[in-house]
Amino acid sequence: FRWKVEALVSGAIGHANGLWMVGKPLDGMPLSQWLEDYPEGVPWRKAQPLLNEALLALKASRAAKAAHPGLSPASFWITNDGEVLLTEFVPHSAMVTEGGEGDEGATMVWQGDLDFCPPELLTQPTLRGKESSDIFCFALLAYRLLTGEMPFGDGVSSAAEFVQRWSDPDKVSMNSRNPIFVKLEGLRAILGRALSVDPSARYQDFDEIARDFEDVKQKVFHFSDDEVYLVEGVLGRGGFGEVFQGRRERDGQIFAIKQLMSDEFAERFILEAKVLKSHAHKHIVRYENLHLLADSSGREQYYLVMEFLPEMEASLLRTRIRGSQGGLDPAEVLPMFQGFLEALKHLHEHPQPILHRDIKPGNLYCPAGQPEEARIFDLGIAKDVTGDMTTGLIPGTLEYMSPEFASTDGMRGTAQSDIFAMGYALHEALTGTTPWERLSKNMNKAYSEFIRRSREPQEIDFSYTAYQNQPGLIRVVALALARLPERRYPSAAAMLRDLNAVIEGGQTETAQSVISEVCGNETVLSKGLREASSEMDETRVVNLSDVVSAAARPEISEPKPSSGKLPLVVGGIVLLLIALGILLFL
Repeated sequence: FRWKVEALVSGAIGHANGLWMVGKPLDGMPLSQWLEDYPEGVPWRKAQPLLNEALLALKASRAAKAAHPGLSPASFWITNDGEVLLTEFVPHSAMVTEGGEGDEGATMVWQGDLDFCPPELLTQPTLRGKESSDIFCFALLAYRLLTGEMPFGDGVSSAAEFVQRWSDPDKVSMNSRNPIFVKLEGLRAILGRALSVDPSARYQDFDEIARDFEDVKQKVFHFSDDEVYLVEGVLGRGGFGEVFQGRRERDGQIFAIKQLMSDEFAERFILEAKVLKSHAHKHIVRYENLHLLADSSGREQYYLVMEFLPEMEASLLRTRIRGSQGGLDPAEVLPMFQGFLEALKHLHEHPQPILHRDIKPGNLYCPAGQPEEARIFDLGIAKDVTGDMTTGLIPGTLEYMSPEFASTDGMRGTAQSDIFAMGYALHEALTGTTPWERLSKNMNKAYSEFIRRSREPQEIDFSYTAYQNQPGLIRVVALALARLPERRYPSAAAMLRDLNAVIEGGQTETAQSVISEVCGNETVLSKGLREASSEMDETRVVNLSDVVSAAARPEISEPKPSSGKLPLVVGGIVLLLIALGILLFL
């Protein structure tokens, strides 16, 4: 019976997008199958004509006094010619309860996917396919088409789950954080209204929602006639603003566009643009342009256009370390850090030298299997060594700060503090763990732990496989992480030379000989530490208070604290400065 009714209704609609006669073969595929190629949603340029055609069919169905209670990806066909064909129309009068209308024992027959049923089905057992209900179903379909997700979380697979979800509708709200709502201006308001739990708050007819859909436009940054960018997604968000993926209209190139939303960070934002522009290097994210554009309220905002780095989040060294078991493959890590050190050397030795001051795995880009694509980025707190191009109080991320930040008055960063952070990140990449126990997530405790860690000799465990197989790496990491800056590598170039020597191979040194070299005397090694494997039966845990440069520098004595209360006063001042300044850059 339903098939006959469906055929009659389709004929009555008389619209190409709503016609499906019984026995007429369908070519193409349903949207449910088509969406398998778009797990994160269909691009707007493809989705827009599909939704427009669906709205035309639904408007025609209303004129024919028919409803579409089964609207879902399974009833949304895309033909081989790219046209939309909606199937499974029924007249309003077909929406009756089992056993006949008015039967007290009847139950509701909803001819559709439970994921695409409106919530009023629970409170209106004789629901007859009102237009506002069809609009709700259409909005569900549009959300799924554009995002690859459902607006209210996971789908429902049973009547019980449907009842559970909509029995307390105040707890249900549309997920509006999907990047599509940044990319398409006006879409959030349209779908939010169409998916309202209260039918009276929705659009009441398809004409109105169709008109609003015509006004949905892809977000565009129009900096000049030659610099127009179509926003294709959101790459990240932070306290300063947002980073968008944008395609330049004139040549189709993709860029990352960082939008400054807070005037508080304007100085830092402009600094990053200047550094990227004047210190270009193949292993530093590339600068494209800096623009100033007024928003709809007339407020001017800065936009930094930079090189687009594919798979950004997945390719961060931080992400890759977390996903590894025991660190990354040294065969990839070493050439990767070659690139990082070449970039750091370039910054330090430039005619206008720059200190990065926030080297950490979260600011190092390294796509899997492509060490040649390594990039350093986020130079927003860089320091011009020759001038005063700097911002904030104490710069950087506490975990990766060198010890002298805790003891040197007015410490703003040095080449040696950048080298320390690079060595810290290298050890983490090789082993999957930090050289020492990670600082507490509680800020107050972290500050205290950092001060204590900075003042007391620390030990590094070099018994990991990467160090056993390539003992030269012990020298690289130990000298980079020396507690006293005078005993670290004098430059990024020196650290790079030693790393290059490890990569080139041909060395016959052992872990014992390297440890003896960097410590100067075997007898100074800490007692009672882990013994190495039987193959290399010397200890590999180095007390960094004893590390000296491989360049045979004279021994430098540890500074002794003054007597009296001065250390307590200095310590209190340092803690206060850290508390005031570091939060901005964590």
